[in-house]
Amino acid sequence: MKSDKDKQLEGIVEFCKQCICSRESKAIRECTAIAGDCALWPYRTGKLSKSKTAIAQRKRRGFKVISPKKAIRDECRICMGNNSNEVDDCRSDECPLWKHRGD
Repeated sequence: MKSDKDKQLEGIVEFCKQCICSRESKAIRECTAIAGDCALWPYRTGKLSKSKTAIAQRKRRGFKVISPKKAIRDECRICMGNNSNEVDDCRSDECPLWKHRGD
């Protein structure tokens, strides 16, 4: 049985595929999100890479690493016009993050 974190990571990968309009792993790895624009970026491949190169890239881009759960919540808040109260009322059940927004 998959853990909640594994399910959250799968949702993030699906969201990223939709965001960049590609199902190609290479396209997801090469996502050009810039610092602060996407809380999901560090998890776009389905895991948080701990390689020195990936850590340096995150620092260079200004990303603070947060949990997948918090990253999903942050992305949902942004989608809902930066209104945290609206996230729980979201009706976009076709979004890959929807079922994880309140985990």
